[in-house]
Amino acid sequence: PLVWLWLLGACVSDPEPQMVAPPDPLEATPPSPVTWRLIGRVTPTKPTIPAAPPFEGGAAMLELCGEHRPCAAERLQDEDGRTRDLLWRAGKMIEPDSGLELRGYWPSIDGALRMCLRLALFHPPAADPAGQRLLVEESDQHRWELHLTGRNSCALSGVIRLHAEDDQIDLRELTVDGKPWSKGGRLLAEDKVGGSAVRPASALDEAGDARP
Repeated sequence: PLVWLWLLGACVSDPEPQMVAPPDPLEATPPSPVTWRLIGRVTPTKPTIPAAPPFEGGAAMLELCGEHRPCAAERLQDEDGRTRDLLWRAGKMIEPDSGLELRGYWPSIDGALRMCLRLALFHPPAADPAGQRLLVEESDQHRWELHLTGRNSCALSGVIRLHAEDDQIDLRELTVDGKPWSKGGRLLAEDKVGGSAVRPASALDEAGDARP
């Protein structure tokens, strides 16, 4: 009888198991990055190397530039077909509809890299005919990605990532003639631009497009 009483007491005092709620999938999985690609572009002058066809409303956007240069109206599209219009005015990329301002100039881009790129938001980047410039949006942050193929004056290849909110650049995937930028690539780029003068202002048009 004492054994039964002890077992009964143990059962009564045993706490109920705690139920643990499953993790919220929306909290556990961060949103995927959204990539925006150029599908339309309008500039004050006809570009030598067209980046994208003109789009409706682009010419009117150029009026917001006033005398500021470079100036270009751009239409971007994401993977789901959504579009957004941006205005490249001087050192900023502006979204007139939302008031969003993104960086378009990076003091950290200096020396040989500045001579190779001239303006970071060139179209196409570094005058690379197969290069691309993408805008990536991730967790309310933006970055520009310059995808280069080596078909440019400095043989830049790979990806340059530029923070669109501050002066940070990522050159870890950039190479010159196959050498990583931080492991000999920078010196190669310096050799390529060291014997030539900086391209004159006439080599750029009002939109900041590269001229051959």
